[in-house]
Amino acid sequence: MLSESKISPLYLWFSASRPKTLIASFAPVVIAFSIAPSFNWTIFFLTLLYALLIQIGTNFSNDYFDFLKKADTSKRKGPIRPLQKGLLSAEAMHRASKWVLALAFILGFSLVLSHTDKGSLRNLFLVCVLLCVACAFLYTAGPISIAYSGLGELFVLLFFGSVATWGTFFLQTKVLSFPAFLLGLSPGALSSAILVANNLRDYEEDKISKKNTLVVRFGKTFGKVEYVFFLLLPPVIPAILILNASMPPKYLLVCLYYLPCFFQLKVFFKEKNYEKALENSAKLLVFFTLLFALIRFL
Repeated sequence: MLSESKISPLYLWFSASRPKTLIASFAPVVIAFSIAPSFNWTIFFLTLLYALLIQIGTNFSNDYFDFLKKADTSKRKGPIRPLQKGLLSAEAMHRASKWVLALAFILGFSLVLSHTDKGSLRNLFLVCVLLCVACAFLYTAGPISIAYSGLGELFVLLFFGSVATWGTFFLQTKVLSFPAFLLGLSPGALSSAILVANNLRDYEEDKISKKNTLVVRFGKTFGKVEYVFFLLLPPVIPAILILNASMPPKYLLVCLYYLPCFFQLKVFFKEKNYEKALENSAKLLVFFTLLFALIRFL
């Protein structure tokens, strides 16, 4: 194992981006791609980059403000946080978060301006871009931030789920689709499950630092129920849309794939290993997303 003095700056920034969770930004974009009748690869990759920048900017900002509010201490569990370990400076992390979110803002505006027609819909999506960047910053910033007031799951469910899927689908098709918005709840729920597992793991530290996540507010039993709910919701949404004839029947394969989810629940309740639950939830999101992408070509 390398000593901390030998860790390269590139690896430190890679670690700060929280690579194990970055699937949360890819998933809604890929799922929107899988159901879009028409497709543009340039828009796809630019949208993917925008979503990735939003998540990395959120993570950098989260690290900075958690450190500032003393929510990240030497007792925290899980992967190392370079800022908390003193391997990166607070100033560098704050500067990086602002640059990444600024790039996301520029890319998002450019995407909307170049791929939408003038009018109210263009204005709507410009507001969406601005809102995404603002919420990424406000996730942990300020005295009443999203994460510290227990709204983290709602933020993730919407912005890494419904809004991202709906927006990507619109950029590809120029069609406002409620089924696409509803389908976005599936990846959003799995990303929320990752967040809940993280909050269960960090329960004691969050309680001391007054980071009032829903798990801190209502206890670990509530958190476990919330985790199970988010884990079981994803296959339900495609099933509803298929029954409503809003999606082709071939997507029932997603629901069949999801049966191994119950093995995940068994491990979670037996071992009470929240770090393992977080990793397994991320893996479920990876395979859920890949299955959607593959089914497109059936």
